[in-house]
Amino acid sequence: MTADDTMDFKPKKLLGIRHVQVMMLFLALVFSFAMRVNMSMAIVAMTDSNNENSFDWDIKIQSVVLSSFFWGYVVLQIPGGELAGRFGGMILITLCVGINSVVSLVIPIGSHYGGWQLVCGCRVLQGLSQGFLFPAIHNLIGNWVPLEEKSRLGTVIYAGAQLGTALQLMASGFIAEAWSWEGIFYTNGVLGCIWTVAYILLGSSSPQASKMISQEERFYIQNSLGHVGGKKKLQTPWKAIWTSLPFISLIVVHCGQNWGFWTLMTEMPSYMNKVLGVNIKANGLMSALPYLAMYLFSFPCGFASDYILKKKWLSITASRKLSNSLGHFGPAIALIGLSYVPAGNVTMAVALLTTVVGLNAGHYTGYLLVHIDMAPNFAGTLMGITNCIANIISIIAPLAAGAILNDETDANEWRKVFYVSSGIYIVCNLFFLLFGTSERQKWNDVAETDDTETDPSQRCIPVRYIQICMLFLGFMLAYCVRVMMSLAIVAMTDQSTDNSFDWSIQRQSVILSSFTWGYILLQSIAGELASRFGGMTLLTIAIGCNSIISLLLPVSAKYGGWMVVCVCRGIQGLTQGVIYPSMHYLISKWVPLEEKSRVTSFTFAGLCGPALALICLSHVPAGNITAALLILVTALGLHAGFYNGCIVVHLDMAPNFASSLIAVCNFISNFVGLFAPLAVGFILDDETNPKEWRIVFYIMAMMYICTNMFFVIFGTSKRQKWNEGSELTPKV
Repeated sequence: MTADDTMDFKPKKLLGIRHVQVMMLFLALVFSFAMRVNMSMAIVAMTDSNNENSFDWDIKIQSVVLSSFFWGYVVLQIPGGELAGRFGGMILITLCVGINSVVSLVIPIGSHYGGWQLVCGCRVLQGLSQGFLFPAIHNLIGNWVPLEEKSRLGTVIYAGAQLGTALQLMASGFIAEAWSWEGIFYTNGVLGCIWTVAYILLGSSSPQASKMISQEERFYIQNSLGHVGGKKKLQTPWKAIWTSLPFISLIVVHCGQNWGFWTLMTEMPSYMNKVLGVNIKANGLMSALPYLAMYLFSFPCGFASDYILKKKWLSITASRKLSNSLGHFGPAIALIGLSYVPAGNVTMAVALLTTVVGLNAGHYTGYLLVHIDMAPNFAGTLMGITNCIANIISIIAPLAAGAILNDETDANEWRKVFYVSSGIYIVCNLFFLLFGTSERQKWNDVAETDDTETDPSQRCIPVRYIQICMLFLGFMLAYCVRVMMSLAIVAMTDQSTDNSFDWSIQRQSVILSSFTWGYILLQSIAGELASRFGGMTLLTIAIGCNSIISLLLPVSAKYGGWMVVCVCRGIQGLTQGVIYPSMHYLISKWVPLEEKSRVTSFTFAGLCGPALALICLSHVPAGNITAALLILVTALGLHAGFYNGCIVVHLDMAPNFASSLIAVCNFISNFVGLFAPLAVGFILDDETNPKEWRIVFYIMAMMYICTNMFFVIFGTSKRQKWNEGSELTPKV
């Protein structure tokens, strides 16, 4: 069967695996946007002085909290587009929803113990991970959705954002009344975790990678998208992208969309409450109506757009511009009308708000699909760029509203907010009408090349050495983050210094062990993820998240106390759970057999000390700093043998499953890491007593000796038979 023979071929089944992917992406947007907008409703209850556990945050602080999501959101947009193009969108969207869900579960605790500053930190982390959302979605649509179904299936997916928004706004009031405002975040977190597990089982980055899809459906999608024989891998043509006026018009119109949409999204509940006097339960229902209208209106927009193109009534460019004009000019006019609604006229205000947001659904079949029309090979990257820049506007819009609104109850000040949003909608869409196009760009198929590039084999430094150096630096940074608390806590609890904390040795032990609480969770899962998607993305995300949390720790300690510090350390441990599996995967792929021992030793160098040195250390006389330091240096130095010992054996035994083996070992062994600091805290009633420290060192030494003896007796580096193939159930 050839492509020419099947140009008009469609699978006989009405529904296929592509529809399963569409539904999962739809739900991803439902849950992601629910977690994105939940703060807009929750903050009303959180600052209601009539409620218990409320906060005395003024409008300026509330505006900062509402905008903080976007501080992180803009950071990973462009890298997210590149990563989606290189590794596929599945792993990125899984991490996006998963991280957002975990942080949602943490926010209630963080707000009580860390105040608005820590809430901002949590929202930044959520925004950071949601930076992958739209680039990943665009990449997956570009891989999964046939050309002739793009408008309607793309609309179904993107409509999830509005349904998630509407459901969140409707449900928040009831949840807050029944379970307090904390229940809003707990509900989001649990539902997001359930989706994450389901998508790991059902999702796939492309039809080529899917094990569930039929051959006929795979060929239908590939044929429609021109991917028969595999999708081409092209270098991103950065110069052509940034000098393309049609692409610049996408940036402008995306900025206009975000200003209007997020001004309404973040400020509407306050407008309903302060100007119209609507309580939180009715506030949620009325605030949800516009987004429910947008969700419902998106479907006729999608089907109408496909029908217009099928009948060839308009060109693709004209169809996209018509839809986008409906989505931007319509809300602009309705916003002007909204600004003149008499105070207290709830019905008219809600009707106009519903019109504003409902008509905005036109942008789903407008500029949002133009990224894919112009350059499907780089759709994720284009979306990453426009979303990055446009979401700087998302940061500014709520802050601008907060600056304008000196009195939230003054309808005249709200009129200024609506006029500004209306003007931006009109100006940005006019720019898109003048310069935008859906014509396929030349640089979509011909990436820029550098004629001066030399043969990779002629480079003076082999690429594998560059990879190893980066892994070494990554591992060094990861362990700096891991062990920094052991030293920092000494200064943090030194009563002779300013800003110290009165934490007992038992409480300090809990803090020191908290990293491991999260660390053990992702070990076995991370091994499978590294095997399936490669280690680069996992390692990058782990170190990036650890770095951001490190920046938040001082504020967390000051405003949230030791419990919030434990939460932050737990999140750091959670993300570092992928470090060892990712490292093992990358070493197995990059390092030749004859270099494996020295490269592994270099990469994993320097963590803890062996048994004999610890026994000697326990008998160093008090005050003899020189001897103690020499023994500690010896302990650490001798321990280097561990890295061309048992660490390499995972690679020797089964290189095909090295990341999974290290994940299982790391998962089990880190239960010990969880209890070790707690045991130390239990033993040490008096930190100044050398006899109690001697007991700690003796126990550690015996652990080293006994476990190594077991390895000497039963361990082997012989290649295992099961390395060459896992057991498979015979197909019928």
